[in-house]
Amino acid sequence: MIITASPPTPYEERNNKTARDNMAEVRKIVAEMIMKGVVRVVKEKPTCVSPLGLVTKTLPDGSKKHRLVWDASRHINKFVALEHVKLMHLEKALELTEEGDFQATFDLASAYYHIKIEKSQHQYLGACVTNTDGSKLYFQYEHLPFGLSSAVHAITNT
Repeated sequence: MIITASPPTPYEERNNKTARDNMAEVRKIVAEMIMKGVVRVVKEKPTCVSPLGLVTKTLPDGSKKHRLVWDASRHINKFVALEHVKLMHLEKALELTEEGDFQATFDLASAYYHIKIEKSQHQYLGACVTNTDGSKLYFQYEHLPFGLSSAVHAITNT
């Protein structure tokens, strides 16, 4: 994340409806992220607490897959310097493919979490979940979150 000359102003916004309505699933995902070291629980409220959203995808077998999104669009992304990103078109990929080649797909979710964020930036990458007792659990991303405008550049140029 590249913060522009002026650091983000303090900010907190409640989670999006998709996260509030599925808080048990959000807590489960956040617990996994804590175990993997993607996020770190903090005692004090971070400088910026952006809302979380939950994207649900129905798989061909009818099961559901959930992806947590940290919504930086309302505040943090305004302070991020954008880099132009040009992704390869499918036609170009086909030009590089020859008969007999193998192809594979992979989930970018794990790739995002391999990119560490500079420690001084963690305070701006805050989020919050509501515990079952109603208390708030604040945490900060230490690795690249979904929702940050510079994420595509970071993932394609790392």
